[in-house]
Amino acid sequence: MHILIIGSGRMGSAILEAWKIALPKKCLVNVVEAKPNKKQYIRRKYNHFKIYSKIPKNWKGDYLFLAIKPQDFEVTSEQILKNVKETKFIISVMAGLKTDLIKKKLKNLSNVIRVMPNIATEVSKGMTCAYSKARMKSENIKDLENILKPMGELIWLKKENLIDSVTAISGSGPAYFFLFIQLMVKVSKELGFSNNESYFIVNQTAIGAIEMIKKKRNLKKLIDSVVSKGGTTEAALKVFLSKEFSLEKQLKKGILAAREKSQQISKELNYE
Repeated sequence: MHILIIGSGRMGSAILEAWKIALPKKCLVNVVEAKPNKKQYIRRKYNHFKIYSKIPKNWKGDYLFLAIKPQDFEVTSEQILKNVKETKFIISVMAGLKTDLIKKKLKNLSNVIRVMPNIATEVSKGMTCAYSKARMKSENIKDLENILKPMGELIWLKKENLIDSVTAISGSGPAYFFLFIQLMVKVSKELGFSNNESYFIVNQTAIGAIEMIKKKRNLKKLIDSVVSKGGTTEAALKVFLSKEFSLEKQLKKGILAAREKSQQISKELNYE
């Protein structure tokens, strides 16, 4: 399978890192990176991929990945129409731009599939959500899933508008966890631990909790297994869940703000 990925920014680089670790041997990857310094860096780091400054003329392949900023799509679409002769699928990693607009700009060059990965893709532990407006053959789904599998886990969405929600949950989600851990580290230091000790204690606590979630998905039971009546955990949870503080309300408010921002960007980019 021939793959062309345009863009090696934050998400593009994360995808390349995952593919560097594990990608079906039959896949040949071409990368387009216009910035000279970034191109040299990508060439040194991923020397088994072919690196180009611009889209190869008359390129023919199976999967064309758009890992660029949505604001750059206008110019990129013109370059694609000039240089891409054939591709089975266009995979858009761009936030906000809807399927219909992408197809329109590319003059129905191919079927468009939108994917929304997150930054954990670079350690092959990402969460990717995909959407295809057109029906796909089972063999095409299998091929694409094999390409996306090195990035982490994958689910298919039934509605395109769920991508805004995905952006707010899994797209931005790693930052929420990083923030919570950062705050726990800060409090640990205030309680007398060194920076290294605080990071180690909190980090291992988070890893252990995630491993337990993997084995037992009933979160209430997991919480109950730590809480003792009249104990320390109960005292902390009472504060987190109190009406005055309400961690749940604050978390929901933040996630809804992220989704609203995603919807707003989408409307602006799609001229709605």
